[in-house]
Amino acid sequence: MNEELLKLEEDPKILDFRFKLNNLPMWLFIRVDFLWHIIKKRYSLDEPHASLDLKKINFKKKISYLINSIKKFPFFIKKKYNVAIIGAAINNVWEGEYFTNRLYDLIYSIFPEDTILLEYSNRLFFYEPRKIKSYSIDIVLILRKLSKYLLVSKEDQKNIILLLNYLKDICDKNKILYDVKTLENFKHNLFSISKFIRINNILYSILLKKLEPKVLIIEDAHYGKYTDLIYLAKKNGIIILELQHGYIGKDHIAYNYHYSLHNYITEYLPDYFLTFGRFWSNNVRIPSKTVEIGFPYLEEKTKSLNLKKEKNKKYILIISGGSLVEYYNQLVKNLYDLLDKNIYEIVFRPHPSERVAINQRYNQIIKIGIKIDNDNLYKSLINYDIVLSFEKSTVLYEALAFNVKVILIRNPKNEFLEKKDDLFEEVDYNINEIINKIQNITYNNMNIEIEDIWKSNSLANYRKFIESILK
Repeated sequence: MNEELLKLEEDPKILDFRFKLNNLPMWLFIRVDFLWHIIKKRYSLDEPHASLDLKKINFKKKISYLINSIKKFPFFIKKKYNVAIIGAAINNVWEGEYFTNRLYDLIYSIFPEDTILLEYSNRLFFYEPRKIKSYSIDIVLILRKLSKYLLVSKEDQKNIILLLNYLKDICDKNKILYDVKTLENFKHNLFSISKFIRINNILYSILLKKLEPKVLIIEDAHYGKYTDLIYLAKKNGIIILELQHGYIGKDHIAYNYHYSLHNYITEYLPDYFLTFGRFWSNNVRIPSKTVEIGFPYLEEKTKSLNLKKEKNKKYILIISGGSLVEYYNQLVKNLYDLLDKNIYEIVFRPHPSERVAINQRYNQIIKIGIKIDNDNLYKSLINYDIVLSFEKSTVLYEALAFNVKVILIRNPKNEFLEKKDDLFEEVDYNINEIINKIQNITYNNMNIEIEDIWKSNSLANYRKFIESILK
C-alpha cells in the first residue's frame, strides 16, 4: 500500500503549492494526515488517537492547565544551551517516586548542564513530580489560538484550492479512493495552518533567540507539523535531530518519502535521524542521515529488572495499536472462552493514546474481567510469556529484548503493513490456528541479531555523536 501511496508524491510538483510565509510547502504540513486518511478509508481502520473533547473538561482544570503552562515556559532562563529537546509528556512513566521520560531523561543526563527539555503536555496534563527539571512550550499552542482572528491571504487561499484540486486529480489518476468530505476538512485545516504559522513564527523566533541551541531535537519531526520550526531553526544554523520514538518501517508513512522529493525537502526535515539500530535505519526512506545509537531506557531496564520468576500459569499480553478495536475485542473474548484458564492468563494493553477512551472502546472485555495493563511497559514485559498483536508496534520488538515470545496475527485489514520480516511467529486470523500457535510456540523465530534491532552502549553512542557534531 505504501508504494502505491508514494506515487502521489512522485512528481515534485506537489511541493509547488506554498504558504506565503517563508514559502513553506503546504503538502508537508498535511502529508501524514492525508495519506493516513486514505489508509483508514481503504481498510476501515479506527483512529488510534482518541480525541479530546475540550468542552467536557471542567473550567478548573482548564485554568490549572493555563497556569502550569505559564509557569513551565522558560521565561526567565538566561542560560544558553547547546542542546534543546522538544518532546511529548506522554512518554513519561511512573518510576516509584517520580515520573521519567523514557525517551529523553537518560539522553538529558549525558550533558545535564548543556541540555534543556521542553515537553508538550498530554491532554492538558503535566506529569509531576519529575526527576529532572522539565519546561513546556504549551504556551505556543495556547497563544496561537489567537490566529483565528487573522485572515487567510488571497495568495494562500488560491494555493490551498490548487493543492486540493491537484490531490484530487492525482488520486483519480492512480485510482486511489478518498473522501470528498474529508478533502473539505483538509481545506479548513490548511486555512488554519496558514493563520497559525504566523503566530508560530513569532513565538518560535523568540524561543530560539532565548535559548540559542546549537542542536535541536524534535519529536515527530518527520510528521510535518514542525515544518515551520525546522525551517526557521536551520536558517539560524541550528542542527536538527529526531530520536526514534516508536515503530518505523517501510509501512510507516511518516518515515517514507518518495525519493524524487528528497533533494527538495531537506530544509524542512531533520539533518539526522537517530535510530535504535541498523534494522530500523534500513527500513526508512528519508533524506535525513540515519545514525544508530540504541535506546538507553530499554538498555537500562533489560539490565536492571529481575528475570522472570517461575509461575503456575502462562501469561499472554495482547497489544493494541489502536486501529482495530473490534478485532481486539473479539480476539480477547475468543481466547478467554477457549483457552484453559488454569494454564493461561490473558491481559490486554491498549495503545497509550487510547487510554482516555478505554471504557468506550473495550467495555466488552472489561465486563468479562480481563485485566487492563497500563503499567510501566518493561516492568510488565518481564512477567509475560507470549505477546500477541494484529499490528506492528515497538512493543513487539521490545518484547524480543526481554526474550518474550511474539506472535503477529495477519488479517486483511493489516495488508498495508510491511510483509514478513522474519522476526516474529506469524499466523492467519483463525482462532484455532492462533490457539495452536500459542500452545506450541517454543522460541522466537529470529534471523536478525538483537544488536541490529537494539544497538548496545546507547548513552556512549549518543555522547560520541553529539560531541562530533558540536566540534
